[in-house]
Amino acid sequence: MVTRVKHVKRRRTKIAWLSVAVVAPAIAAGCHFGEIAGAGAPCDEARPCRTFYKCVAGACQEEPYEDASAVDGVALDSSADETHAPDSEGGVVPPEAGSDAPGEPPSAPLSVAAHAIEIVATVTMLAGSGDDNMADGQGTAAMFDGPRGLAVDADGNVYVADWKNHRVRKITPKGYTSTLSGSGSGERTEIGAFADGTGPSASFWSPSSIAVSTDGNLIVGDSGNNRIRNVTMLDGTATTLAGTSGTTIFNYPLGVAVDAAGNIYVADSKNHRIRKVTPLGAVTTLAGSGTASFVDATGTAAGFNEPDGVVVDASGNVYVADTNNHRIRKVTPAGKVTTLAGSGRAFSGDGTGSGACFNMPQGLAIDAVGNIYVGDMVNELVRRVTPEGKVTTVAGDKVPAEGPKTLGNPWGVAVTPDGIVYVSEWARSAVRKVSTVGIGQIAVSWSAPGKTGSSAITSYTASASLAGFPTRTCTTTGALTCTIRNLKSDVAYDVSVTATNAAGTSGPSASSASSRATPN
Repeated sequence: MVTRVKHVKRRRTKIAWLSVAVVAPAIAAGCHFGEIAGAGAPCDEARPCRTFYKCVAGACQEEPYEDASAVDGVALDSSADETHAPDSEGGVVPPEAGSDAPGEPPSAPLSVAAHAIEIVATVTMLAGSGDDNMADGQGTAAMFDGPRGLAVDADGNVYVADWKNHRVRKITPKGYTSTLSGSGSGERTEIGAFADGTGPSASFWSPSSIAVSTDGNLIVGDSGNNRIRNVTMLDGTATTLAGTSGTTIFNYPLGVAVDAAGNIYVADSKNHRIRKVTPLGAVTTLAGSGTASFVDATGTAAGFNEPDGVVVDASGNVYVADTNNHRIRKVTPAGKVTTLAGSGRAFSGDGTGSGACFNMPQGLAIDAVGNIYVGDMVNELVRRVTPEGKVTTVAGDKVPAEGPKTLGNPWGVAVTPDGIVYVSEWARSAVRKVSTVGIGQIAVSWSAPGKTGSSAITSYTASASLAGFPTRTCTTTGALTCTIRNLKSDVAYDVSVTATNAAGTSGPSASSASSRATPN
């Protein structure tokens, strides 16, 4: 027969099952389990020793067992779960074969399918009346005069270099515009002033660009004053980092960008150079000969023609809107200059590398995976350039339209981590919000696992993997679909899904052709 024996492990509190075939000893009538012999007692088949004692040479000896893998020389069933509920007799009832045992995670989700999402952009007004004027206020009650450079902070506030109002403005995510810094001396004219100070005590002269620094402040290209300024976000205190009026250190600096080490890169427009400013204020030339030209080369052998927007990627490469060359250029940390995109013809057209066309590109922004957004001013478009040089149009009228255009001379651009693009409209004195769907995104769907485990599934996680790039995920608490974002465009990702319950997480779903996708 099969006898189930409950063993209480010494120095442990859990209960383990032993299920083993034994021969019933000839025990006298009236004997019970508690009368089995203890230490030193004679033993044989008819007189077994107590639990944790062993019959050795006819006598019971104590035998401690730290590990429950064997008791009385018989191995326990390792597949038995030690946490099952007791039965009516105080023993433990093992699970029935094929059931979901307590503490068991689910199996992997099934039928995983992934596909790229079509790019769709929706353009709305964030702030600005459309009139060239000066006013703080909500939404369209606010006024700007020739807004240029934009930057966005971690909280979603947008900062504006208000060029002809000679001020730095702040727009909240809900569209309220206030003045952070600048007296406005000479407002609505092209002649500003210079003064370091706090809030309205500071003065600028045609600020053209703005970037968020590593310490959470703002870097401003104060073009008319030929200076690079620092402006605190807290109270708008403006100080001078580099450049002085009346010198040739800068000549109408436009774009500014900051790398992870705090170095500032400046598009020194009228000097046709890209300059580097260290955190201590030392200024050097990274690339550019100083004359208006177009040359791919290294250092001062390279040529630019009135560069404007600049951004820097995670590897320290600087990208430049080479405005009058109608191209997007790339400058390595060593100063080697190449052309990423643009034919050099003042025209419009999507394509790759020299197969694409721009017409006076101005502001630049860069997203988490290295895509560059361009304010293509004369074409009245916002363009996207991948790290490989593929150019596509994100917003604006690709085909000239009758009546008002979608965008009026877009100049500055800024992009948030979740893909929202902000654009300053030079011609309309407004700031627009471009909400995009589909850029670097994959939609994933799946079926529930065949086995849910010991408890209800609490969440699913879809993962997109590509060698050499961070794995991106999306998580749901019940739905069988989600969207993975911030992916590199134009390369195929492997997508898998896991399911989680209170006991743990399943393995990844099986790979298949339908679980691979290439985001736009």
